[in-house]
Amino acid sequence: MQIYYDAFLNESKHKVNITAKDRAGNRKTEKTWFFTVNTSEEANDVVMEVFSPLDLNYSNRRILFEINLSEEIQSLEYIDYSDKRPEFKRLCSRCQTVYKKVSFKDGVHNLSIIGLIDDEIISEKDVMFFVDSKKPKIRDTLPENKDVLNFSEFTVEYDEDFLEGINLYYRDTDQIETNAISLENCSSGKKQTCSTIVDLDDGNIEYFFEVKDRFRNIFSKTKIFTLDTTKPIIGVNSPFDDGNFNNKVLFDIEISEEVNKLEYADLNNENLRFRRLCSKCSSYNNRKILREGENDLLFRATDYAGNSDEVMISFNVVE
Repeated sequence: MQIYYDAFLNESKHKVNITAKDRAGNRKTEKTWFFTVNTSEEANDVVMEVFSPLDLNYSNRRILFEINLSEEIQSLEYIDYSDKRPEFKRLCSRCQTVYKKVSFKDGVHNLSIIGLIDDEIISEKDVMFFVDSKKPKIRDTLPENKDVLNFSEFTVEYDEDFLEGINLYYRDTDQIETNAISLENCSSGKKQTCSTIVDLDDGNIEYFFEVKDRFRNIFSKTKIFTLDTTKPIIGVNSPFDDGNFNNKVLFDIEISEEVNKLEYADLNNENLRFRRLCSKCSSYNNRKILREGENDLLFRATDYAGNSDEVMISFNVVE
C-alpha cells in the first residue's frame, strides 16, 4: 500500500515521524527523518563541510579526513596537485560523511576535494597543508671533546629537509652565563654542514647546538674543548749568535710553557727537515754533535693548540 500526502511547508528544517496502526489498535512507529525546505537558487547545491584537513602544518603523515555533506552523494574524491602525477583518489562511495586517515609524504600538499553525483561535480573545496613528520638529526659537531685549538670555529652536521634554524650555545667553564647565537645561511637537506666563528678569549669552552624544524627542536651532546691562541716563547741560552763552539754544542733552551714538541733544522742542509729534540717539554739541555764551520739553526716550539715560535741562531763550530 502506498500513501501520498501533499502539504505546504515553510522554508525551514522539518521532522517527519510516520506511524502505523492496525485494526486491533496496535501502534508502531515505522520511521523518523529530517529534511529542509529551501526554494532559493542554491537549493540544489550539496553543502560540503571540511573539518579536516585544514590549511595547517601537520607533524604526522597520517592526515585525518573528516567531511560532512548535506546529502548522500555518488562519490567523494580528492586530487593532490603537488604530486608528480596528480590523479583523483576516492575517499568514499554513496556516502554523506567520511572519517578516515590518509598517508601523505612530507612537504606541501595542494588538494581539491570534490563531491560527485551522476559523475558531475556538485561540491568542491580546496585546502593546502604542510607535512613534516621527521625530527631533525644531528650527525656530528666540532670541535671534538678535549680538543686543544688555536681557533674557535664551530661546525654542526645534520639532516633536516625543512630547516627552521640552528642555534649555538657556548660558555667559558669558569663562567655561569651561557651565550647563544643563531647561525646564518644554513641549508636544508641530508648531510648538511653549517659553521660559525666566534671571537673568544682563551680558556675551556663548553658548547652544544640546537637544530629546529617547524615542530621540533633537538640538541647535540655538550662538548668541552680548550682554546689557546697564545704562542709559546723560546729562550735559547746556548748556542748563541756569533759564538764559537766545539763540535759537541750544548743546546740549552727554555720555553714559556709546556709544548707538544721542540725541534730544530739546519738551514744549510740541502735536505731541510726538522729534527725533534723533545716532546711534552718546557726545557731542553743536552749536547749535539754538529759539523765544523758556520751553522745556521732554526729552533721551533709548537704547543698543543698548534701555536708556534721560532728562533734562528747563527754560530761557528771549530776544532
